[in-house]
Amino acid sequence: GGSVNRAIVFGGDGVGGVNARTWSYDPTARSFTLMTPATSAAARRDGMSVVDGNNRVLLFGGAVQIMSSYLDDVATFDGTTWTQAMNLGTRPSPRRYGATGFDGLRQKWVVFGHGEIRQ
Repeated sequence: GGSVNRAIVFGGDGVGGVNARTWSYDPTARSFTLMTPATSAAARRDGMSVVDGNNRVLLFGGAVQIMSSYLDDVATFDGTTWTQAMNLGTRPSPRRYGATGFDGLRQKWVVFGHGEIRQ
């Protein structure tokens, strides 16, 4: 992938509850810009993300509301639009607050721990 020259921030919680906003941070200009992608991932807070080997943002899980419904979906962002990943096969249980990393050598996304819903 290419070099990453901005940070992408998705979702969050505030007045009105969780949201599906996508923000771009430019470290050179030291400023955030609210983006308007044609499609978006589901609204959430506490999702886990990483940049993959194709310079896409991968987003997993998070919470729909505080301590209520957790997600186990995956969405990708190519810098223009969010796409819901399909045919994922086995994936981690719904969670929030996990840690992630991308292994570029093996082209694998590692999701570790935390926030699983207690049944």
